[in-house]
Amino acid sequence: MLARSLTWIAARRGEWLVGLANVAGDGGVHAFILDTTVHPDERRQGLGIRLVRAAADESRARGAEWLHVDYEPHLEPFYERCGFRPTAAGLLRPRGRILLRSVADNEDQPVRRPRGACSSIPTARPMTLLR
Repeated sequence: MLARSLTWIAARRGEWLVGLANVAGDGGVHAFILDTTVHPDERRQGLGIRLVRAAADESRARGAEWLHVDYEPHLEPFYERCGFRPTAAGLLRPRGRILLRSVADNEDQPVRRPRGACSSIPTARPMTLLR
């Protein structure tokens, strides 16, 4: 996962990884913050905000002009404190055949979604850090 990232920022306490912010790029001017996480014992101390801000700075340094994040509704205040602002975005789940990788047997298993499986994702809200 991290090998394909535009950038990633990690926080450690001693030998322990306690926080991570991962950024994927589109090869152009858009980047997408993913997988932001902070260990429960380290939360509410500003670490998450520092991780996201460092990821934003590094993304800009690598040529990204826009940084996007999709989040669950309860995380909106957090991302607003990081400097993000709500934006409109259209998200769809793809129809038809998708491949699932089985962890147990390491084989690709084709799965067909039921007819009409293209649907919006109601729990994800988009935000963008404007340039």
